[in-house]
Amino acid sequence: MEKDWQEGIKSVLKNGKKKLDQKYEQIKEKDQKKEEVKAQRQIEKTEMIRREKIKEDRKKRQVERRRIKNEAINSRIKFVFKSLCLAGVLIWACWFTTDFVYNYDLWIAKYHKWSIEYEAQEPARAQAEVKYAEKKRLELLEYQENKRKEAIAAENRRTDEAREKAALEYEKIERPVSSLGNYTVAVSSLKVRLSPSSFGEVTNRLGMGQKVTVEEIDNGWGRVSRYYDGAVEGKSGMVARWVDLGGVK
Repeated sequence: MEKDWQEGIKSVLKNGKKKLDQKYEQIKEKDQKKEEVKAQRQIEKTEMIRREKIKEDRKKRQVERRRIKNEAINSRIKFVFKSLCLAGVLIWACWFTTDFVYNYDLWIAKYHKWSIEYEAQEPARAQAEVKYAEKKRLELLEYQENKRKEAIAAENRRTDEAREKAALEYEKIERPVSSLGNYTVAVSSLKVRLSPSSFGEVTNRLGMGQKVTVEEIDNGWGRVSRYYDGAVEGKSGMVARWVDLGGVK
């Protein structure tokens, strides 16, 4: 009984080993087939790349042949054109020389006629030169006059600004503003700016006698409007209108 049991175990182990060997062989065959397929694909890919390279080389050779052919045609055309031009120049030179030799007296007469006409036009040319010089002189004088006027205008603007500044300084000393409320412009022209600074952008000017309401005081500047969106003035954020308090009373 024990012997039969041992033989059964041996037969089971033997059959299991055969199955394992068969499974191993199957796996090995699958791996081998995969490697063969991979190698075949690699060969096909290499062959395809080789064919593409051959096609590209063929196209490059064709383009190069066309370029060489076109260059040859262009060089021949240029040679023919230059030859024709040279032949035309030679023909014209021969004709002119022959005509000059056989019609020497006629050419001399033409030369004298051209000389007389040129001398006859000399006063007209001199008059034209005089007119041109006079025109340039007048343009120079006009340019200098414009420059002088611009300099005078700039000096007048500087003088007006200095007078306005002096007036503002006087108003600051004589009639200082220190509280909020309604005031009257006391100078001939009071600049309205977008910030409480002499560097602020000027939006408009107020004339003498106009009424303003000071709603805020900042270092000698008074806000005479509410805060509003600066996009209206091309600025970012909120802005307001300010005047120098030295110009109001």
